[in-house]
Parts: sequence; structure tokens; C-alpha cells
Amino acid sequence: MILDRAKVENYLQSAGWPNATLPASFDGARVQVVEPALLTTVWQDKEQQKLFLVQGSQPDLQLPSGVDPSFLKALLTQTPGLPQDLRQQLQQLDWMHALPVPIPKSAQERSIVLPGAEQALLISNPQQEKGTGILWLTSDETLGALYSNQLTPAQLQSLAAQVVRK
Repeated sequence: MILDRAKVENYLQSAGWPNATLPASFDGARVQVVEPALLTTVWQDKEQQKLFLVQGSQPDLQLPSGVDPSFLKALLTQTPGLPQDLRQQLQQLDWMHALPVPIPKSAQERSIVLPGAEQALLISNPQQEKGTGILWLTSDETLGALYSNQLTPAQLQSLAAQVVRK
């Protein structure tokens, strides 16, 4: 995306920020999120039991010199209409080295230890015994995810440990 400073300022001013001004370095700056190819595999049987495996490289945010990522983050997290809980979550992230992961309000998430992974997150719905997802990032920046609508969190974590070690 190529930023048009005047258009962004006009939008911000019309959205309730009458004094919004951006640094001159924003005009014509190219902001790019590089999303590498992902490998997705789905297993399904006749009873609609599913298992999803996704693996790929971590996305990368590329900013030109002169565009301060902290200013861009502050600008985006102050966008009018952004829900307060989402605003707070986005403000806590290091946008240059973290991937925002939307978590449904009905779900619970917790960090888990997954051998071979630098970071791992288990996401489950406390109202359901099954229907669990696990996200992980390895030291070589491979991003992976497993989801099952039939396995318990413990079963899925055991399976993820086998996948990550490979």
C-alpha cells in the first residue's frame, strides 16, 4: 500500500481528529505486509470430523526508512471506531516481531510449552470439550497451526508436539 498523506489526514479529520497531521515521510511511503505461501492440509471423514494443519513462514511488515513503526502503530490503534479491547491488545504488541491473533470472546487462550517451538498458544472454548486450536512459532520462524473439532486440548497438544519435532 502506498500512503497518500493528504488522503489519510482528510480521513482522520473527518473521523473526529481535526488536528491530525502526519510526518512528511509518510507521503508516498510504501507499507507492505509480506505474506508467504502457506501449506494447508485438511483431513475429514464421513462424520465431518476434521483436522487442519497449516504451516508456513511468518508474515513480515516492511516499512521504508523514515516511517517510524511506533508512530504508525499509535496512529492505527487510535483509529475511531476501533473497539477498546482490540485497541488495548494491539497496543501491547511489538508489530515488527509479532503476529496479531484474533481470539473470539467465548474462547480461552494460554501459552503452552511445545518442544521445538519458541512460542505456542492453545485456544479453546470452555463451553465445549472439543474444538481446539494451537498456534506455534519455531526458531527458524516457521509458523504453524493445528485445529480439530474432535480432539481434546490434551490430544491436540500431543499431536502438535509430534508435528513440530519433525
